Amino acid sequence: MSRVIAGLELVLAFASALFVVVGVSLFPEYQLILSLILIIYGGLLYCFPSLWPYVLVFVSVAVNLAPWTGRYVIDEFDFFIAVTCAILLLKYIRTSIEAPKTFVLPLAYVSLVLVSGFDSSWQEAFGPSYANFYFTDLNGLVVAKGPFWALMLTWLFFKQLKLSKGSAFSHLQYAIVLGAITLFVIILWERQVIPLLISDADIWAKLNKISDFTSAYRSTGLIAGMHTGGESTDGIDVTFLPFVFTGLLFAATKTRKVITFFALGGLLYCILVGFTRITYAASATSLIVCLLVYIFAKQREMGEVRFGVQHFIQQYWKLILSIFFMMVGTFGAYKLAGYYAVFAGGGVVFSFLLVNSLFFAEKVKRNILLFLVSLFYLGIVFDSYADSQWVQFNDNNTIALIVSSLFMLVASLHCFMNIKAPGLVKLPTKTLSLSFGYMLAAFVLVTAVGSARISIRAETTSQDYLGRLEHWTSVINSGEWSLNNTLFGQGAGSFPRNYAFSFPERINEIGYADFSGGKLGFKSGADLMIGQRIEGMSVGLYQLTLRYQGLENVNANVAICRRNLMIFERWAVDCNGEKVRLTGSSNGSTVTVNIENTKKESYLNLPSILTISSNQKDTFFSVNEVSLKKITGDEMILNGNFEQGMDHWYFYYNFEHLAWHIKNLYVSQFYQFGIFGCFLFFALYFLAIKNIESSGNNNLIKVALSGVLMGYLVLGTFGDPLDSARAATWFFIAMFTCQLNIKNGNNQERKDIEKDFTDY
Repeated sequence: MSRVIAGLELVLAFASALFVVVGVSLFPEYQLILSLILIIYGGLLYCFPSLWPYVLVFVSVAVNLAPWTGRYVIDEFDFFIAVTCAILLLKYIRTSIEAPKTFVLPLAYVSLVLVSGFDSSWQEAFGPSYANFYFTDLNGLVVAKGPFWALMLTWLFFKQLKLSKGSAFSHLQYAIVLGAITLFVIILWERQVIPLLISDADIWAKLNKISDFTSAYRSTGLIAGMHTGGESTDGIDVTFLPFVFTGLLFAATKTRKVITFFALGGLLYCILVGFTRITYAASATSLIVCLLVYIFAKQREMGEVRFGVQHFIQQYWKLILSIFFMMVGTFGAYKLAGYYAVFAGGGVVFSFLLVNSLFFAEKVKRNILLFLVSLFYLGIVFDSYADSQWVQFNDNNTIALIVSSLFMLVASLHCFMNIKAPGLVKLPTKTLSLSFGYMLAAFVLVTAVGSARISIRAETTSQDYLGRLEHWTSVINSGEWSLNNTLFGQGAGSFPRNYAFSFPERINEIGYADFSGGKLGFKSGADLMIGQRIEGMSVGLYQLTLRYQGLENVNANVAICRRNLMIFERWAVDCNGEKVRLTGSSNGSTVTVNIENTKKESYLNLPSILTISSNQKDTFFSVNEVSLKKITGDEMILNGNFEQGMDHWYFYYNFEHLAWHIKNLYVSQFYQFGIFGCFLFFALYFLAIKNIESSGNNNLIKVALSGVLMGYLVLGTFGDPLDSARAATWFFIAMFTCQLNIKNGNNQERKDIEKDFTDY
């Protein structure tokens, strides 16, 4: 059997290598630099096998070339995974391990996904697309490659776990910590916070920019799949969060705690500015599950006979109640005094801890200092309340602020009045950790519940829910439900195509584009925008020329904008555009306009993009050629005649997302893979939870993986991040790892793994 597995691994290794060679050679841009980076990465990976999670996590969140290349079906993320598989399969080919019987289930599920979506057109995935890939069988490959790559990586991960006695898990965890920090920096760039931070603006302007939670813009990061909305970024957030939180729980040194705490705060910020209600709920569920599993595992480790939710509540109900009232009081104070109340609350926690630790035995001194700290807190919140431009100063609000402040202070006293001094050496770390932890938790709470944007979205919850029910009904109605399709589904990635065929009027309403025959067929609608990112834009005047044909008169919009994947607010920011009248001409015609670019090119700014759109419904025209030239005559457009189809072009839907996404994980699994697919998927879930529970003393693995599984169960009620390969890959790695049923034979082995985990 081992020889058969080794032979299969050899075939897969060479297939992966061939995949990279063919893919990079046919890539429309960055071929040389991609080749060099992949060769260097392969060499380093062979010498340092633990390198792969750091590279793949970074690439998944920070490298997405699709908006520049136009290639979405097969992209650079796939190349890096294929190199990883090729190198590690060859390196470990002589390492024989017995696959657990439970690994048959992931194999069966992935096989079903591949078979259900497979089509001979997949061979065209390496070349340019000449049609909207969502409406072709290539979208099946987009969906299928996530679980397929995850299966291969999990197998290699399993080998590393066996060889390294657990340190492989620590590398994965720390890679995700660094990935969370990277994602945080990207989100700050996307929200244009970084340019302001390095400017000479005053500190308050910088803080206001960071804490802007009123914008309608939902951050997407660099995940190209967000060009049609969806939950790609949310799926990555919910997968990363438990790993980062686990890293904080198990970090062994102050440096690691600080780094991980910063990563946790950054990731929570990313989640907050996504302004997605179900992601908030999924993240909260994930953190609560992680904390409970951690506490229960510690109780079991300490030999407590009784443990579980009921025992936990009985033991900690006073503490839970105190923290609850602290948060209630903080939220009430925040609504009237703003974020000053949150920061002042953190100061109270720090001061109460410090006073109780230093003066625990001296009750008089302690009480005096606690009283002075309370007065200081009240002074800050009431001063902020009195100076507020957004809150009316009246008796009712004053009374509400007094009550909220007392809630916070009394609950804090109850939490910390009995804490004994942990020792002067550890005191600063303990107090600062708890204080920052409280401020982070309070900041997240008040922002998630009380910010203007989420409040607006909360008001539309009932309306949105009814809209989702209507959408899911349309999803089911778009399929053909024969006995075979009921059992095995419509096929991976089939929904957008089926939806378009079943509801053409809806697609006509939002617009669609078709790149074929050396021209861009443009069916105008309410939300479609075609764009190309332009390198080397300078301040000055540009000449845009459109060669087009059509039978109708059409009002088109052309512009040079600074944007990422979704537009800021509902109106363009830093956009310079012109309205163009395209008169009907079956033989073709040309129109030329001048567009001024007013903002200097910088890597700190959002990229420049030429956009073409038309919100004049029920009209069709073809763009035969696009040219954008400097006054000097230099051409800025690549593939302006569309001979290479979608290469270098990308389309965007800023607000109309339902035509592309099912928006429910459970409906999606049934729709694509039928009853049999649902059975396999939920069998994977059941077995994963069972294996986590029976995984011996691997507390750190229990905590992280439990959080991922439970978070996704919640996220899946109103979203389906698994239609994104980048999100799906990391989720299925966690899911499939749970099937390995990793156990430790003795206590010493557990300690070795935990040491490896914290000594990254």
